[in-house]
Amino acid sequence: IVANGGLDVTGTATMDGLVVDGATALTSGGTTLSVDRTGGATALIELKQASVIRGYLGADSTKSLIAFNGSGAEKFSVSNTGIDVTGQATMDGLTVNVNNDIKISRNGTSSQKLFWDRSGVVDGSLELGADENLTLSVADDGRAGQYIYFNNNTKRVMSLADGGDVSFYEDTGTTAKMVWDASAESLGIGTS
Repeated sequence: IVANGGLDVTGTATMDGLVVDGATALTSGGTTLSVDRTGGATALIELKQASVIRGYLGADSTKSLIAFNGSGAEKFSVSNTGIDVTGQATMDGLTVNVNNDIKISRNGTSSQKLFWDRSGVVDGSLELGADENLTLSVADDGRAGQYIYFNNNTKRVMSLADGGDVSFYEDTGTTAKMVWDASAESLGIGTS
C-alpha cells in the first residue's frame, strides 16, 4: 500500500473484479472490467493482439457503447435512440418493426442500390442513380421467363416480362387485358 491509498504490486495481482476511477490505461483478465472517466471524456478499453492495437471499446455521455477500429475511427455506437454503423453492416437477415421506415442516405452525386443477393449472385436490385432515375432490375441468371410484378394488395395490376412484354390486368388482377408484345411490336386490347 502506498501513501495515496493505492496499491503497488510487482508481479501479477489476481482479483475477482477491478474498478479504477479516472483510468487512462487498464489491463485485466478478470470477468468484470470497469473504466470510470469523469469530465465527459470517452472511457476507452484498448484491444490488442500480439502487441498490435486491433480496436477500442468505449462509452461517453451520449453513447452507452462505442466500437472503434485499430486506427481509432468510430465504426459502431449504441445510444438511447438506437445504433449507428459507419461502413457496411453484414447480417443474416433484417427485420424492421411495424410503422418504421427503411432509409438509405446518399451524397447526391453517386447512385445507391438495394440488392437481393443469393449466395453471391445478385438476383435483383433497386437503384436510385445520381441522375435521380429509379431503376428496378431482375437478373435472369441464365433462366427465361423472369417477370417484375406490380400488385395492389393481392391483385396484380401490371407485369413486365424479360423479353420486354408489358401486361395490364383487369380489376380482379387475374387476367391481362392489355398486352404490349415487344417482339411483334403490337398492342393487344381485351386479349390475354
